[in-house]
Amino acid sequence: MGVIFTSGAFLVIEPLYARHVLGRPSSQFALFQAALLTGTPWVQVASLGAFVWGACGTVFYAVATTTLQRLAPAGKLGRVAGVISTAESTTESISTPVAGALVAVAGLRPGALVLAAAAAAAGAACLLPGGRPLSRA
Repeated sequence: MGVIFTSGAFLVIEPLYARHVLGRPSSQFALFQAALLTGTPWVQVASLGAFVWGACGTVFYAVATTTLQRLAPAGKLGRVAGVISTAESTTESISTPVAGALVAVAGLRPGALVLAAAAAAAGAACLLPGGRPLSRA
């Protein structure tokens, strides 16, 4: 959910960041979502960061969704998929106004870095001993 939250928040931040910090048209970076994107004024580093973020997001999203579906009882798979979809949509809907408010209060770069830290914190929590994957045991 941390990744989904950050993705929704960056829909607000990325065009502003591209235009005001990188000096590029907002459409050029509208789909980039990376912590490095918000921490550098260099286009090359931002591009590399966006690539790494996209690759990691794709891998982790697929693993998380597949794991949740695999652990769901066969007769309830449709409901589980519906809950996953609803949770993602709700999280993204919440993160958009939060991102706008944070940028308005803290500023563009600090706000973006705080929101990017949400995904890093969620990932770190999964690496803790208590954050191990679910099992069928």
